[in-house]
Amino acid sequence: MVTVFNIEPYEIPVKNVDRRYDFDFLDIIPLRYNVNVMVYYSLLNSHEEFKLKNIYNYIFLRLIKINKKYKKINTIPKINNTINSEYFNNIISEYINSDILKAIIIINSIQLYYLPKLRY
Repeated sequence: MVTVFNIEPYEIPVKNVDRRYDFDFLDIIPLRYNVNVMVYYSLLNSHEEFKLKNIYNYIFLRLIKINKKYKKINTIPKINNTINSEYFNNIISEYINSDILKAIIIINSIQLYYLPKLRY
């Protein structure tokens, strides 16, 4: 079976987290595919909230690169100040807006951000 993910979600190690925010920006995925998106939410919850800006900026820059090649894939706004979990969730939810392709791009971006940490 062909997959659209860099790493299969079941291969991502999940660690217990102290901080817990109920993200929901990927909730479109389990409705169409049998994918456990809680893994990605756990990855985001595994860091201090102020580090969400780094993840957001990584996604922002990656979307710019994708947009240069595929104009139909738009970008997210640049943010200069710190962001919290709720703001991160809202912006990414608005970006995805029930578009499965955008949700997969966001999932793969999160995977690529954490990839060096996941391999070891």
